Amino acid sequence: MTSDSSTTPPTAGLTAGPTTGPTAGPTTVPTPGLADTLADRVAAAVTAVPAVAAMHPGRFGEVATYLPGRRVTGVQVRDDEVEVDVVVRWGVNLPATADAVRTAVARVAQRPVYVVIQDVAAPVGGTSVP
Repeated sequence: MTSDSSTTPPTAGLTAGPTTGPTAGPTTVPTPGLADTLADRVAAAVTAVPAVAAMHPGRFGEVATYLPGRRVTGVQVRDDEVEVDVVVRWGVNLPATADAVRTAVARVAQRPVYVVIQDVAAPVGGTSVP
């Protein structure tokens, strides 16, 4: 007797995300595939904020979510929090930008979000910096 397990992956029908009931909340055991989809969604949410020029890898490249064969720079996903490090555009309001990033990420991460503004991009068009 053979079974046709090749047509239905073992995780079919399972979803990653918040649950309800007595075990609700962030998972403490890493869920395969959760970090890469969450890290990618977080990076997309951050870069959609108009005041963000780019993601920042941190001083030594330590701010990243490491995945098989690649990494998502500027995003550290942990079981209980998310950190994002960014470069913002010249002339933006820094506290307002951090709040906008935090709000955007909180929608997809559903856990506390820490925003680190690492740098400010140089003005475009040759404008001198005082």
